[in-house]
Amino acid sequence: MSMEAGISEVKKALTTLLNDNPIIFLDYDGTLVPIQPDADAATADTELLDLLKKLDSAYNLWIVTGRSLESISGFIGTDFNIVGLHGLVVRPKNGETSVNPLFEQYRPAFSLIMEEENEIRKRFPGVVIKDKGGAVSFSLWGMKESDVRGLEKFLMDESVRLKLDFYPGVKIYELRIPGINKGMAIQGIRKERPAIIIGDDLTDEDAFSVNPDAITVKVGTGDTKAHFRVKDFHSVREILRFIASQKPDTS
Repeated sequence: MSMEAGISEVKKALTTLLNDNPIIFLDYDGTLVPIQPDADAATADTELLDLLKKLDSAYNLWIVTGRSLESISGFIGTDFNIVGLHGLVVRPKNGETSVNPLFEQYRPAFSLIMEEENEIRKRFPGVVIKDKGGAVSFSLWGMKESDVRGLEKFLMDESVRLKLDFYPGVKIYELRIPGINKGMAIQGIRKERPAIIIGDDLTDEDAFSVNPDAITVKVGTGDTKAHFRVKDFHSVREILRFIASQKPDTS
């Protein structure tokens, strides 16, 4: 399906589903906002925040992100349901935050990686390393392309040594806790209810594959298991505006 046709096809599929009061699951970076070389610059504009509030008042809306709760809250506040760190932490807007027990089990492994931070940065100039709590990310934006393959091999070896999962993304690599992914988190929240899932990255493929009965939308290029594909975050916002227009604000 072409990206041009994607929006209209998604709207057509949603026309019936919206009558069943689906849960909406949205990735953040690359889906709601453009991906930024500086992750701290991926701010949410006023239009986006207003749109999310409108959707949240009418539907069960969840933001599902690889960011920590602290990071994503800095952009959208604390008034939304959030799944953070790819499913490691879940914070309902009106409930208690739950943290997967694997978090404490794997913290020593992430600490070992961070002890090597200076050595890794010297070996692979330009990499930006962040301890996200339940994962360590390696931003590739400042690296020479010739060094990226070496970093990839190094991190794959580290993942074996420390029994972690290695995940490649858009200009980013991550070492993460095994068995934690967006797909399982979403499945646990929706409990077979109708759902809409939109995302752009490899981590969102877990969400698509584990929830094949949902309406799933891939943002951007690349192989995907999603049912539909759209071009970019502008396309996503058009879809979200359509959803918001189909049900009145009940706040």
